[in-house]
Amino acid sequence: GELPMRIPLRLTRTRRFAPLASRRGLTIVELLIAVFLGSALMLMMGDVLMKLISNFQGSSARNQVESDARNALATMTRFLQQGKASSTIISTPSPAAPPYSRIDFTLASDTSTLYAFYYSNSTLQMQVTKGASVFAPQTLAEHVTALNFTGDSMDPGYVNITLRLDVPIGRGRM
Repeated sequence: GELPMRIPLRLTRTRRFAPLASRRGLTIVELLIAVFLGSALMLMMGDVLMKLISNFQGSSARNQVESDARNALATMTRFLQQGKASSTIISTPSPAAPPYSRIDFTLASDTSTLYAFYYSNSTLQMQVTKGASVFAPQTLAEHVTALNFTGDSMDPGYVNITLRLDVPIGRGRM
């Protein structure tokens, strides 16, 4: 017979790279890529952090304004409910104040004490006058942009209160 044909094999030598654990240091390219990726990540995180801080400040300011408005309305409502309807006078305290932004009245149980709620320099003030003694005004709310009292001609015991508080929100301001 025939002899089997032999095909010569070519052996090539392959170069092996050293395992990562045995290498020393980083190449300049690897270092530059790491610095670039780290910087990009820090920039993105900084932007996210600034947005979170801004949202927190806005939420905090909004909550404070809502709380101030609720407290001021509760105080005015409590005193007005005890007021004598026939003693109620709604007026405009000064040309610089919003129209109908002052209400004066006495309590039904104590007609010698005069109570007043009014707008003054972006604040809501409460003034108490007992006889000849005028007590210092008490600030019920700040950042007031609108205050308006309206009455009902058919029911003098009914008073509608419109109160608006606004706070500027932004970087460096609250």
